[in-house]
Amino acid sequence: MSRRPNSRRKQAGFILTIELLLLATICVIGLIVGMTNVRDSVLAELSDVSESVGSLNQGYNVTSVANAAGTAATAGSAFSDAKDTNGLLPIDSGVGNSAAELTFVPAVPNLGENIAVALP
Repeated sequence: MSRRPNSRRKQAGFILTIELLLLATICVIGLIVGMTNVRDSVLAELSDVSESVGSLNQGYNVTSVANAAGTAATAGSAFSDAKDTNGLLPIDSGVGNSAAELTFVPAVPNLGENIAVALP
């Protein structure tokens, strides 16, 4: 008879341990999912920043200047910077042989392999 209350005490501690283990597992899974979402959001924002920096217009234009007597003049100069395309045609260029590629990197690593998809 004295064994029965002792057994209940042991099992009460076991159930408490299981509850703590389950709670810790749920918290870790939630942290992993949250950190993955933060990583994806930061990556999207950095991609937006890189696209905006790549599309900056660094052009300048200086028109020619001449004095009223026509004895002095300077020629004009110009510079223009096109949007970076990595040497490929833009996707919406309308040219049929556009060589643009997209590289998808999944959230779960697949042994370091990237999947490249060629766009039509």
